[in-house]
Amino acid sequence: MLDRLIDLMPDSADELRDHGYLCAKLALGGHRAPAALPGVLPNAGDVVEVRKFLARLEHESPRGN
Repeated sequence: MLDRLIDLMPDSADELRDHGYLCAKLALGGHRAPAALPGVLPNAGDVVEVRKFLARLEHESPRGN
């Protein structure tokens, strides 16, 4: 569903964020990640939480990927 929403609204930060969270939680990776959100909406209400999530993902990810 999120893939279809992003296809229809590729600049929607909410859907990009949610897709990234879902991929990270399911360990799918993917080309759409929450990493895009701080750049798209640097003043979003949840940008601090997104940055913390990204830092945690980076810390937990195996090196060399």
